[in-house]
Amino acid sequence: MICLVSLLPLSSLASEAGVLSGFVGAETCKTCHQTQYKAWSKSDHHGAMQTADERSVLGDFSNVTVNFHGTETRFFKQDGDYLVETMGPESKSQIYVIKYTFGVDPLQQYLIELEDGHIQALNIAWDTRLSSKGGQRWFHLRPNEDMSPSHLFFWSRHFQNWNNRCSECHSTNVELNYSEADHRYRTTFSEENVACEACHGPAQDHVALARAGELSKSHSGFSRVMPGQLEWVFEEGKPIAVAKGVRDDKFLESCGRCHSLRTRLTDNTAGPFHENYALQLINEPNYFADGQIQEEVFVLGSFLQSKMYQAGVTCNDCHEPHSLQLIKEGNELCAQCHRPEVFDRAAHHGVEELTGAPTCVDCHMPDRTYMQVDDRRDHSFWVPGRSAIGERNLEELAPILKASVLAEMTSRPSPEALLTIQSYLKDEDPLIRRGAVMGAARLPPRLRWQLLNPLINDSSRLVRYAVADALVDLLSPLLGQLPDEARNGLLTLVNEYEQTLQLNRDSPAGQLSLARLALQRGKPEVSKAAFERAFTIEPDFEPTLLNFADYYRSTGQDPKGAVLLERALRIAPDSALANHSYGLYLVRQRQYVQSLPYLKSAVRLDGNNAYFANVFAVALESQGQPAAAIETLVEASKRIPDDFDLLYTLVLYCQKHGRENEVKPYVERLKALAPESVEVQRLWQKYQRR
Repeated sequence: MICLVSLLPLSSLASEAGVLSGFVGAETCKTCHQTQYKAWSKSDHHGAMQTADERSVLGDFSNVTVNFHGTETRFFKQDGDYLVETMGPESKSQIYVIKYTFGVDPLQQYLIELEDGHIQALNIAWDTRLSSKGGQRWFHLRPNEDMSPSHLFFWSRHFQNWNNRCSECHSTNVELNYSEADHRYRTTFSEENVACEACHGPAQDHVALARAGELSKSHSGFSRVMPGQLEWVFEEGKPIAVAKGVRDDKFLESCGRCHSLRTRLTDNTAGPFHENYALQLINEPNYFADGQIQEEVFVLGSFLQSKMYQAGVTCNDCHEPHSLQLIKEGNELCAQCHRPEVFDRAAHHGVEELTGAPTCVDCHMPDRTYMQVDDRRDHSFWVPGRSAIGERNLEELAPILKASVLAEMTSRPSPEALLTIQSYLKDEDPLIRRGAVMGAARLPPRLRWQLLNPLINDSSRLVRYAVADALVDLLSPLLGQLPDEARNGLLTLVNEYEQTLQLNRDSPAGQLSLARLALQRGKPEVSKAAFERAFTIEPDFEPTLLNFADYYRSTGQDPKGAVLLERALRIAPDSALANHSYGLYLVRQRQYVQSLPYLKSAVRLDGNNAYFANVFAVALESQGQPAAAIETLVEASKRIPDDFDLLYTLVLYCQKHGRENEVKPYVERLKALAPESVEVQRLWQKYQRR
């Protein structure tokens, strides 16, 4: 009933872990809830993680050897254990015990527990589909990459780590128990898979009330209240059912917290979703430009875009919550709310029945394949040919789309963008306020502080987190200039922000954020320690290398930073930022000619980055290549027509190098961008009559 992952003996902890946390285990729930338990126990999803044994292992462990990327891997059994012999982190073949299976359909992965408590997922998996569908075979999850031990996604490295990247949503009542000092996990959980209490919360009080005969709807003993459902009714003359009842968004708390790509804000798993998690917004590369899924973003971000969600539809209008199976098959599912005589006919979908009419989901929920064999449907209920955002009025968009647009709005600054950002900073929806804050984060320091200062004490933790993130690089000057009351308010915000960052301290990204914060708080040694921990967790994570190098630059240790930049270029030669950063390092070393190829590569690799183009142009001009500099700026201004600095540099260089006859169009664009600028007004007066 209780299972723990720990270096300590199982028997010494199993008896107290569930009791102390209030978890009783699914077998106890089975006593009263046999129907739900039966549905749950048959669910492929809820059986995601299981102890490796004859019941759970689906792969072929009959001493079979497979070869991927030039490495042989053998799967076999011995003395009741399931074993794998494969290349380990030291580039030597070793034998490992398979501790757990992970997943059931359409694939199954296998987990290995290392000595430091790290549980790692092999990236060779078993295809559980039928042979007739291409299954019943071993396959590699990254077939087109050289998966040596130096690869970021080699099975023993951070990005294949179960503790940090999987456990929270695949087991019940997980406690990571991560130690920064020795980079060790002593992870525990109440049940190895997703059981009843993962969604309903600890059941100890519920069981006690049941035994005492004191259960009621208002007094269930659970900290989490399950979502209610609206009643869907067809009204005469309307093709789509309308909702009756009071809308309940609690499904966001129960389903959304795991079926989403998000950042944890608190240790709490109950309560409003947007108070506990920062949901990934709808932007590239996670989503395509039209809002459809691209990377593994799971479901919630898509669903919140949809008209279905806006109307009040929730997960369990379509899915049985315990088995996760659809409650009806095919178009019958959609016919619950959409009259088939209107939508399930050629007049709607354009295909005659005899030629094989598509199902609703074929057009409105296109699928995309992940992990080589796992087809997942888009839940934005996309209308073919229409972008989720496109040219639609901002007011027409769902809150998540509105927030996503606001967050990107100042990537090309304009007076209109600034006014829009300002207006939405006061929106009643915290998700929209967060988007506006993220948009304001790109503004100049003085204006950014002016706009975001009133939100330091915002009622929403989500918004406060975004405000802190937007202001963190201004902390050093702000803390030295603000009066006591304002400084104390800012420090309260920063302390809360740091507590949130600590939740992800076992990842390189989490340590990088902590390092950035410490540096801005005037604690360089604390910052360095965080960078070193990030490096320990994953030494080849490009952001770690680039940011750690910048730390060395800022502390007068550029040669140490150069070593990290060179490593970043070896790992990611096509990284625009790595090329740009190394080019700037060479400039600081006065190796101007040598810097040009790297600065040029940055522009080639990221043509939409105005800063990269501007820096490259300045470097060219300083090396006596004004024509090439102006050409770089002209081409960049075609791709990025609204960047002030780029246009201003272009005007200056045209003036300086005898090409004033080309200036007027660029001055006109500057005037549209910054009509209040004194310098722009001067230029306009000079060139408007030419």
